[in-house]
Amino acid sequence: MIAQDAKHHRDDDVVGARGNSKAIFKGLGIGDDDEARMWTELASRAWTLLSRAYAEHQRCGVFVFGGEEKVEESYPSLVAAVRGPTRRAPPPQTTSVAAAPGSSNIEPGGTD
Repeated sequence: MIAQDAKHHRDDDVVGARGNSKAIFKGLGIGDDDEARMWTELASRAWTLLSRAYAEHQRCGVFVFGGEEKVEESYPSLVAAVRGPTRRAPPPQTTSVAAAPGSSNIEPGGTD
């Protein structure tokens, strides 16, 4: 047990850890444990409302577009979409060619 490990555990570790966590929360502007609990509960409620609304949206999309498109791509699971890998656009490719010194950038057949 950790409590029996005299090298890595002291009896006042719990008190010190709680004091450190309060200092961190205060530094972040969160305040006390009650406020942190309130924000955790609000985030949980928001997720519940979001997931219910999205499930209804997903059902409608499957019903309306089920025969016309790949609905598992258009209306993916919200959890899978959140946890899925981030898709980033490839970096833009430059196609311009620098002109040689002393030459012009006028295309053949162009006017001066």
